[in-house]
Amino acid sequence: MTPTLLGALWRAETLKLFSRGSARFGLGIAALASVAGVFALWQLSGSQMVVNGASVESLLAESANAPAALRWGLYLRNFFILPAFVILLSAQSLAGELQARTLREELLRPVPRWAMLVAKWGALGAWIGATLGVAWVIGAVGGMILLGTGGPWAEVALGYLACFCCDLGLAAISLAVAVLVHGVAGTVVGTFLFLVLGVFLGWGLLFLSWLAGIDAVRTSAGGLVWVLDWVVKAEPWLPPAALRAWMGVSPATDWIWQSFASLAGITSAALALAARRLAGLDLP
Repeated sequence: MTPTLLGALWRAETLKLFSRGSARFGLGIAALASVAGVFALWQLSGSQMVVNGASVESLLAESANAPAALRWGLYLRNFFILPAFVILLSAQSLAGELQARTLREELLRPVPRWAMLVAKWGALGAWIGATLGVAWVIGAVGGMILLGTGGPWAEVALGYLACFCCDLGLAAISLAVAVLVHGVAGTVVGTFLFLVLGVFLGWGLLFLSWLAGIDAVRTSAGGLVWVLDWVVKAEPWLPPAALRAWMGVSPATDWIWQSFASLAGITSAALALAARRLAGLDLP
């Protein structure tokens, strides 16, 4: 398998993906979220509304700038909106084509099936990068015009890069689910269930973390108190935390290296699972 052939497969899959109406609509939504982030911050930065005895204008006086607008746009983008499109497009690009039997001819070509999977994942990466690029340009230009050019540009840029990696991980998970269920609806539901289960597990660990901070509980646990401490430390490694690793862009949140390590492991495992399942798939 030569890099030239893999590049040709990636270009073909990218053109196919961007020709989908859902992909173009998602690009529009990404642009709209960026515009909304800039506009919301601009409006609030001049608001006289009082919160905790201080005006919103004074509270945002030091953070009303173009990078902050980009950060707000990123929050809006990732509030279930663009991740849902990542899942949908992943489902359409693999499960949809398997369901419609249009993938059969591609898989019968004299190329490794893993290469087709990587090409589709790479095409999703191109679309994710396009949504972030559009959001960055709109947010940066609009923010500089309305709010000024100062602010933590490098930190916000790192957040956008982290978001790209997180979305790539979500795409890998969705592709793995897609090759298992062979249906668009099943892929969407299955991926969301996977994420929801991870969220509930995270809540359970937060509850244990609360218990671990109670002296009476630690005393009653005796020699097993180390189990509580170990379980609490597992939360940053869970899939929801890994897919939210980009949240380090928030001034109130630290970058957590464990979540990035988990993201790399989850992405690799999902792609390996999808490739193995696709390799053994019987074509009618």
